[in-house]
Amino acid sequence: MDEMRVNLSDVSNAIEMLVKSKNEGLLLDGNKLVQAYKMRGLLYMQTEFFLEAMNDYNKAFEIIEDMRKNNNHIDENVLAEIHAAKGIIYFRLGEFQNASLDTGNSINIWKSLLIRGLPINEEMLESIEEINALIITYSNDDKNKSLEYFCKSIDDDENLKNIDQSLDISRLANKYYFNALNYIQTEEKNKAIVNLNKCIDLFNEIGMQNLNNDDKKILSSAYMCRGELYFQIDEDDDALNDYNCAVTIEELLKKDGVELNNYDIMDIIRLYTGRANVLEFLGNDGVIDDYIIALRFNKSVFNTFPQTQEDYYYYLDKLVDYLIEKSFDKICFNNIIQEFLFSLFYDEKTEEATKLQIFIHEKVKPYIN
Repeated sequence: MDEMRVNLSDVSNAIEMLVKSKNEGLLLDGNKLVQAYKMRGLLYMQTEFFLEAMNDYNKAFEIIEDMRKNNNHIDENVLAEIHAAKGIIYFRLGEFQNASLDTGNSINIWKSLLIRGLPINEEMLESIEEINALIITYSNDDKNKSLEYFCKSIDDDENLKNIDQSLDISRLANKYYFNALNYIQTEEKNKAIVNLNKCIDLFNEIGMQNLNNDDKKILSSAYMCRGELYFQIDEDDDALNDYNCAVTIEELLKKDGVELNNYDIMDIIRLYTGRANVLEFLGNDGVIDDYIIALRFNKSVFNTFPQTQEDYYYYLDKLVDYLIEKSFDKICFNNIIQEFLFSLFYDEKTEEATKLQIFIHEKVKPYIN
Protein backbone atom coordinates (compact mmCIF):
# COMPACT_ATOMS: atom_id res chain seq x y z
CA MET A 1 0.00 0.00 0.00
CA ASP A 2 2.87 2.40 0.80
CA GLU A 3 4.37 1.66 -2.63
CA MET A 4 0.96 2.41 -4.17
CA ARG A 5 0.91 5.82 -2.43
CA VAL A 6 4.38 6.62 -3.75
CA ASN A 7 3.39 5.66 -7.29
CA LEU A 8 0.17 7.68 -7.01
CA SER A 9 2.11 10.69 -5.79
CA ASP A 10 4.67 10.35 -8.59
CA VAL A 11 2.00 10.08 -11.27
CA SER A 12 0.03 13.00 -9.80
CA ASN A 13 3.18 15.16 -9.85
CA ALA A 14 3.79 14.15 -13.46
CA ILE A 15 0.21 15.08 -14.36
CA GLU A 16 0.60 18.52 -12.76
CA MET A 17 3.76 19.16 -14.77
CA LEU A 18 2.18 17.99 -18.02
CA VAL A 19 -0.99 20.04 -17.44
CA LYS A 20 1.14 23.10 -16.77
CA SER A 21 3.10 22.46 -19.97
CA LYS A 22 -0.15 22.03 -21.90
CA ASN A 23 -1.57 25.29 -20.57
CA GLU A 24 1.63 27.09 -21.53
CA GLY A 25 1.55 25.59 -25.02
CA LEU A 26 4.73 23.60 -24.42
CA LEU A 27 3.22 20.09 -24.49
CA LEU A 28 3.73 18.83 -28.02
CA ASP A 29 2.32 15.32 -27.53
CA GLY A 30 -0.99 15.10 -25.69
CA ASN A 31 -0.64 11.31 -25.61
CA LYS A 32 1.78 11.70 -22.69
CA LEU A 33 -0.87 13.39 -20.57
CA VAL A 34 -3.48 10.84 -21.66
CA GLN A 35 -1.10 8.05 -20.65
CA ALA A 36 -0.51 9.70 -17.24
CA TYR A 37 -4.24 10.01 -16.54
CA LYS A 38 -4.71 6.40 -17.62
CA MET A 39 -1.95 5.27 -15.28
CA ARG A 40 -3.35 7.16 -12.29
CA GLY A 41 -6.83 5.88 -13.08
CA LEU A 42 -5.47 2.34 -12.94
CA LEU A 43 -3.89 3.01 -9.53
CA TYR A 44 -7.23 4.36 -8.27
CA MET A 45 -9.00 1.28 -9.67
CA GLN A 46 -6.63 -1.05 -7.83
CA THR A 47 -7.58 0.59 -4.53
CA GLU A 48 -11.29 0.69 -5.53
CA PHE A 49 -11.47 4.48 -5.68
CA PHE A 50 -13.75 4.15 -8.67
CA LEU A 51 -15.03 7.74 -8.76
CA GLU A 52 -11.49 9.12 -8.83
CA ALA A 53 -10.50 6.60 -11.50
CA MET A 54 -13.50 7.53 -13.65
CA ASN A 55 -12.67 11.24 -13.33
CA ASP A 56 -9.15 10.58 -14.63
CA TYR A 57 -10.41 8.49 -17.53
CA ASN A 58 -12.90 11.21 -18.48
CA LYS A 59 -10.14 13.82 -18.40
CA ALA A 60 -8.10 11.59 -20.71
CA PHE A 61 -11.06 11.43 -23.10
CA GLU A 62 -11.36 15.24 -23.08
CA ILE A 63 -7.72 15.54 -24.13
CA ILE A 64 -8.21 12.91 -26.84
CA GLU A 65 -11.20 14.85 -28.17
CA ASP A 66 -9.11 18.04 -28.35
CA MET A 67 -6.37 16.11 -30.18
CA ARG A 68 -8.95 14.83 -32.68
CA LYS A 69 -10.14 18.38 -33.38
CA ASN A 70 -6.56 19.45 -34.04
CA ASN A 71 -5.87 16.39 -36.22
CA ASN A 72 -3.16 15.19 -33.84
CA HIS A 73 -2.06 11.55 -33.71
CA ILE A 74 -3.96 9.47 -31.12
CA ASP A 75 -2.62 6.29 -29.54
CA GLU A 76 -5.57 4.00 -30.27
CA ASN A 77 -4.26 1.24 -28.01
CA VAL A 78 -4.39 3.63 -25.06
CA LEU A 79 -7.87 4.77 -26.12
CA ALA A 80 -9.04 1.13 -26.14
CA GLU A 81 -7.46 0.52 -22.73
CA ILE A 82 -9.30 3.50 -21.23
CA HIS A 83 -12.63 2.31 -22.67
CA ALA A 84 -11.90 -1.16 -21.25
CA ALA A 85 -11.06 0.24 -17.81
CA LYS A 86 -14.25 2.32 -17.71
CA GLY A 87 -16.23 -0.73 -18.76
CA ILE A 88 -14.77 -2.75 -15.90
CA ILE A 89 -15.66 -0.01 -13.39
CA TYR A 90 -19.23 0.18 -14.67
CA PHE A 91 -19.43 -3.62 -14.47
CA ARG A 92 -18.22 -3.58 -10.86
CA LEU A 93 -20.85 -0.96 -10.06
CA GLY A 94 -23.62 -2.97 -11.73
CA GLU A 95 -24.19 -0.38 -14.49
CA PHE A 96 -24.35 -2.99 -17.23
CA GLN A 97 -25.55 -0.79 -20.10
CA ASN A 98 -22.63 1.63 -19.71
CA ALA A 99 -20.26 -1.29 -19.13
CA SER A 100 -21.36 -2.97 -22.35
CA LEU A 101 -20.94 0.28 -24.31
CA ASP A 102 -17.36 0.90 -23.13
CA THR A 103 -16.13 -2.69 -23.37
CA GLY A 104 -17.73 -2.91 -26.82
CA ASN A 105 -15.87 0.26 -27.90
CA SER A 106 -12.56 -1.16 -26.68
CA ILE A 107 -13.12 -4.44 -28.53
CA ASN A 108 -14.02 -2.60 -31.76
CA ILE A 109 -10.89 -0.43 -31.57
CA TRP A 110 -8.56 -3.40 -30.98
CA LYS A 111 -10.15 -5.45 -33.75
CA SER A 112 -9.84 -2.50 -36.12
CA LEU A 113 -6.13 -2.28 -35.28
CA LEU A 114 -5.75 -6.01 -35.92
CA ILE A 115 -7.42 -5.71 -39.34
CA ARG A 116 -4.94 -2.97 -40.21
CA GLY A 117 -2.07 -5.24 -39.17
CA LEU A 118 -1.11 -3.06 -36.19
CA PRO A 119 0.14 -4.50 -32.87
CA ILE A 120 -2.23 -4.79 -29.90
CA ASN A 121 -2.28 -6.49 -26.51
CA GLU A 122 -4.16 -9.62 -27.61
CA GLU A 123 -4.31 -11.00 -24.06
CA MET A 124 -6.10 -7.85 -22.93
CA LEU A 125 -8.52 -8.10 -25.87
CA GLU A 126 -9.32 -11.68 -24.89
CA SER A 127 -9.95 -10.64 -21.28
CA ILE A 128 -12.27 -7.78 -22.28
CA GLU A 129 -14.19 -10.03 -24.67
CA GLU A 130 -14.81 -12.35 -21.73
CA ILE A 131 -15.91 -9.46 -19.51
CA ASN A 132 -18.20 -8.24 -22.28
CA ALA A 133 -19.79 -11.70 -22.39
CA LEU A 134 -20.14 -11.64 -18.59
CA ILE A 135 -21.90 -8.28 -18.75
CA ILE A 136 -24.50 -9.84 -21.05
CA THR A 137 -24.83 -12.80 -18.66
CA TYR A 138 -25.64 -10.50 -15.74
CA SER A 139 -27.83 -8.07 -17.69
CA ASN A 140 -31.18 -8.38 -19.40
CA ASP A 141 -29.62 -8.43 -22.86
CA ASP A 142 -30.09 -11.22 -25.40
CA LYS A 143 -27.94 -14.13 -24.18
CA ASN A 144 -27.05 -15.46 -27.63
CA LYS A 145 -23.89 -13.37 -27.92
CA SER A 146 -22.68 -14.46 -24.47
CA LEU A 147 -23.54 -18.11 -25.17
CA GLU A 148 -21.69 -17.94 -28.48
CA TYR A 149 -18.59 -16.54 -26.78
CA PHE A 150 -18.49 -19.01 -23.88
CA CYS A 151 -19.33 -22.07 -26.01
CA LYS A 152 -16.50 -21.27 -28.42
CA SER A 153 -14.07 -20.41 -25.62
CA ILE A 154 -14.91 -23.64 -23.77
CA ASP A 155 -14.44 -25.71 -26.93
CA ASP A 156 -11.05 -24.08 -27.55
CA ASP A 157 -9.93 -24.75 -23.96
CA GLU A 158 -11.19 -28.34 -24.00
CA ASN A 159 -9.23 -29.01 -27.20
CA LEU A 160 -6.10 -27.65 -25.51
CA LYS A 161 -6.63 -29.26 -22.11
CA ASN A 162 -5.02 -32.62 -22.89
CA ILE A 163 -1.98 -31.15 -24.62
CA ASP A 164 -1.38 -27.91 -22.71
CA GLN A 165 -0.45 -28.62 -19.09
CA SER A 166 -0.35 -24.89 -18.36
CA LEU A 167 -4.04 -24.40 -19.19
CA ASP A 168 -5.84 -22.65 -16.33
CA ILE A 169 -8.40 -25.29 -15.28
CA SER A 170 -10.08 -22.99 -12.75
CA ARG A 171 -10.69 -20.42 -15.48
CA LEU A 172 -12.27 -23.13 -17.64
CA ALA A 173 -14.48 -24.10 -14.69
CA ASN A 174 -15.56 -20.47 -14.38
CA LYS A 175 -16.48 -20.40 -18.07
CA TYR A 176 -18.73 -23.45 -17.61
CA TYR A 177 -20.36 -21.69 -14.64
CA PHE A 178 -21.11 -18.48 -16.55
CA ASN A 179 -22.34 -20.44 -19.54
CA ALA A 180 -24.70 -22.28 -17.20
CA LEU A 181 -26.07 -18.94 -15.95
CA ASN A 182 -26.93 -18.03 -19.53
CA TYR A 183 -28.76 -21.33 -20.02
CA ILE A 184 -30.62 -20.84 -16.73
CA GLN A 185 -31.84 -17.47 -17.97
CA THR A 186 -32.91 -18.95 -21.31
CA GLU A 187 -34.68 -21.71 -19.32
CA GLU A 188 -32.64 -24.51 -20.89
CA LYS A 189 -32.37 -26.53 -17.68
CA ASN A 190 -30.65 -29.62 -19.07
CA LYS A 191 -27.92 -27.61 -20.77
CA ALA A 192 -27.46 -25.57 -17.61
CA ILE A 193 -27.04 -28.74 -15.54
CA VAL A 194 -24.51 -30.15 -18.03
CA ASN A 195 -22.39 -27.00 -17.72
CA LEU A 196 -22.70 -26.91 -13.92
CA ASN A 197 -21.63 -30.58 -13.79
CA LYS A 198 -18.47 -29.71 -15.74
CA CYS A 199 -17.79 -26.68 -13.56
CA ILE A 200 -18.15 -28.65 -10.33
CA ASP A 201 -16.15 -31.63 -11.62
CA LEU A 202 -13.25 -29.40 -12.69
CA PHE A 203 -13.13 -27.56 -9.36
CA ASN A 204 -13.25 -30.88 -7.48
CA GLU A 205 -10.45 -32.14 -9.72
CA ILE A 206 -8.33 -29.18 -8.61
CA GLY A 207 -9.20 -29.80 -4.95
CA MET A 208 -10.77 -27.47 -2.41
CA GLN A 209 -7.41 -26.83 -0.72
CA ASN A 210 -6.02 -25.48 -4.00
CA LEU A 211 -8.88 -23.11 -4.82
CA ASN A 212 -8.67 -19.40 -4.12
CA ASN A 213 -11.57 -17.73 -2.30
CA ASP A 214 -13.18 -16.38 -5.48
CA ASP A 215 -13.23 -19.86 -6.99
CA LYS A 216 -14.71 -21.27 -3.79
CA LYS A 217 -17.51 -18.72 -4.06
CA ILE A 218 -18.13 -19.75 -7.68
CA LEU A 219 -18.16 -23.43 -6.66
CA SER A 220 -20.64 -22.69 -3.87
CA SER A 221 -22.87 -20.82 -6.32
CA ALA A 222 -22.58 -23.65 -8.86
CA TYR A 223 -23.82 -26.16 -6.27
CA MET A 224 -26.64 -23.80 -5.31
CA CYS A 225 -27.72 -23.25 -8.92
CA ARG A 226 -27.66 -26.97 -9.64
CA GLY A 227 -29.62 -27.58 -6.44
CA GLU A 228 -32.28 -25.13 -7.62
CA LEU A 229 -32.52 -26.90 -10.98
CA TYR A 230 -32.68 -30.36 -9.42
CA PHE A 231 -35.53 -29.19 -7.17
CA GLN A 232 -37.38 -27.82 -10.21
CA ILE A 233 -37.16 -31.20 -11.99
CA ASP A 234 -38.15 -33.15 -8.83
CA GLU A 235 -34.69 -34.55 -8.09
CA ASP A 236 -35.22 -33.54 -4.46
CA ASP A 237 -32.52 -35.61 -2.70
CA ASP A 238 -29.89 -34.45 -5.20
CA ALA A 239 -31.11 -30.89 -4.70
CA LEU A 240 -30.66 -31.13 -0.94
CA ASN A 241 -27.21 -32.67 -1.34
CA ASP A 242 -26.11 -29.77 -3.58
CA TYR A 243 -27.48 -27.18 -1.18
CA ASN A 244 -25.63 -28.88 1.67
CA CYS A 245 -22.38 -28.78 -0.34
CA ALA A 246 -22.85 -25.06 -0.97
CA VAL A 247 -23.52 -24.39 2.71
CA THR A 248 -20.38 -26.35 3.68
CA ILE A 249 -18.28 -24.13 1.39
CA GLU A 250 -19.85 -20.95 2.78
CA GLU A 251 -19.12 -22.13 6.33
CA LEU A 252 -15.52 -22.80 5.31
CA LEU A 253 -15.20 -19.28 3.87
CA LYS A 254 -16.67 -17.84 7.06
CA LYS A 255 -14.24 -19.86 9.19
CA ASP A 256 -11.36 -18.50 7.10
CA GLY A 257 -12.56 -14.94 7.73
CA VAL A 258 -13.33 -14.19 4.08
CA GLU A 259 -15.13 -10.86 3.71
CA LEU A 260 -18.49 -10.85 1.94
CA ASN A 261 -19.57 -8.09 -0.40
CA ASN A 262 -23.26 -7.27 -0.84
CA TYR A 263 -23.55 -9.50 -3.91
CA ASP A 264 -22.07 -12.44 -1.95
CA ILE A 265 -24.73 -11.80 0.69
CA MET A 266 -27.46 -11.87 -1.95
CA ASP A 267 -26.24 -15.33 -3.01
CA ILE A 268 -26.23 -16.54 0.60
CA ILE A 269 -29.82 -15.36 1.08
CA ARG A 270 -30.78 -17.29 -2.04
CA LEU A 271 -28.86 -20.34 -0.79
CA TYR A 272 -30.52 -20.60 2.61
CA THR A 273 -34.05 -19.78 1.43
CA GLY A 274 -33.59 -22.33 -1.34
CA ARG A 275 -32.49 -25.04 1.06
CA ALA A 276 -35.35 -24.14 3.41
CA ASN A 277 -37.81 -24.79 0.56
CA VAL A 278 -36.29 -28.22 -0.07
CA LEU A 279 -36.17 -29.11 3.63
CA GLU A 280 -39.80 -28.09 4.09
CA PHE A 281 -40.88 -30.13 1.07
CA LEU A 282 -39.00 -33.20 2.32
CA GLY A 283 -40.23 -32.73 5.88
CA ASN A 284 -36.68 -32.46 7.24
CA ASP A 285 -35.48 -30.44 10.22
CA GLY A 286 -33.63 -27.17 9.81
CA VAL A 287 -36.28 -25.14 7.97
CA ILE A 288 -36.55 -22.54 10.73
CA ASP A 289 -32.79 -22.17 11.16
CA ASP A 290 -32.28 -21.64 7.42
CA TYR A 291 -34.99 -18.98 7.22
CA ILE A 292 -33.53 -17.19 10.24
CA ILE A 293 -30.02 -17.17 8.72
CA ALA A 294 -31.40 -15.87 5.41
CA LEU A 295 -33.49 -13.16 7.06
CA ARG A 296 -30.54 -11.95 9.16
CA PHE A 297 -28.42 -11.62 6.04
CA ASN A 298 -31.32 -9.91 4.27
CA LYS A 299 -31.61 -7.34 7.06
CA SER A 300 -27.96 -6.40 6.45
CA VAL A 301 -28.71 -5.31 2.85
CA PHE A 302 -32.27 -4.13 3.50
CA ASN A 303 -31.50 -0.48 2.74
CA THR A 304 -28.71 -1.07 0.20
CA PHE A 305 -30.93 -3.15 -2.08
CA PRO A 306 -34.57 -1.97 -1.68
CA GLN A 307 -35.63 -4.62 -4.21
CA THR A 308 -34.83 -7.28 -1.58
CA GLN A 309 -37.42 -5.93 0.85
CA GLU A 310 -40.31 -7.71 -0.81
CA ASP A 311 -38.29 -10.96 -0.72
CA TYR A 312 -37.58 -10.37 2.97
CA TYR A 313 -41.26 -10.19 3.88
CA TYR A 314 -42.16 -12.98 1.50
CA TYR A 315 -39.83 -15.36 3.33
CA LEU A 316 -40.79 -13.98 6.73
CA ASP A 317 -44.40 -14.77 5.85
CA LYS A 318 -43.40 -18.32 4.88
CA LEU A 319 -41.54 -18.72 8.18
CA VAL A 320 -44.53 -17.42 10.14
CA ASP A 321 -46.87 -19.86 8.37
CA TYR A 322 -44.46 -22.71 9.09
CA LEU A 323 -44.26 -21.79 12.79
CA ILE A 324 -48.02 -21.49 13.11
CA GLU A 325 -48.58 -24.81 11.33
CA LYS A 326 -46.06 -26.57 13.59
CA SER A 327 -47.45 -24.93 16.77
CA PHE A 328 -43.91 -23.84 17.60
CA ASP A 329 -42.72 -22.70 21.04
CA LYS A 330 -44.42 -19.38 21.87
CA ILE A 331 -41.32 -17.72 23.30
CA CYS A 332 -39.34 -18.58 20.18
CA PHE A 333 -42.22 -17.34 18.02
CA ASN A 334 -42.33 -14.00 19.86
CA ASN A 335 -38.55 -13.60 19.58
CA ILE A 336 -38.67 -14.15 15.83
CA ILE A 337 -41.51 -11.65 15.41
CA GLN A 338 -39.61 -9.11 17.47
CA GLU A 339 -36.35 -9.55 15.55
CA PHE A 340 -37.70 -9.71 12.02
CA LEU A 341 -41.01 -7.84 12.07
CA PHE A 342 -41.14 -5.25 14.85
CA SER A 343 -37.47 -4.23 14.65
CA LEU A 344 -38.02 -2.94 11.10
CA PHE A 345 -41.55 -1.68 11.55
CA TYR A 346 -40.77 2.02 11.19
CA ASP A 347 -37.86 1.72 8.77
CA GLU A 348 -38.34 3.31 5.36
CA LYS A 349 -39.29 0.70 2.79
CA THR A 350 -40.99 0.18 -0.54
CA GLU A 351 -44.77 0.39 -0.81
CA GLU A 352 -45.10 -3.32 -1.56
CA ALA A 353 -42.84 -4.24 1.38
CA THR A 354 -44.98 -2.08 3.68
CA LYS A 355 -48.14 -3.88 2.55
CA LEU A 356 -46.53 -7.25 3.23
CA GLN A 357 -45.33 -6.08 6.63
CA ILE A 358 -48.85 -4.99 7.64
CA PHE A 359 -50.28 -8.26 6.28
CA ILE A 360 -47.89 -10.32 8.43
CA HIS A 361 -48.59 -8.13 11.46
CA GLU A 362 -52.32 -8.81 11.19
CA LYS A 363 -51.61 -12.53 10.79
CA VAL A 364 -49.48 -12.83 13.95
CA LYS A 365 -51.68 -10.68 16.25
CA PRO A 366 -53.60 -13.69 17.69
CA TYR A 367 -50.34 -15.49 18.50
CA ILE A 368 -48.32 -12.77 20.30
CA ASN A 369 -48.60 -11.23 23.73
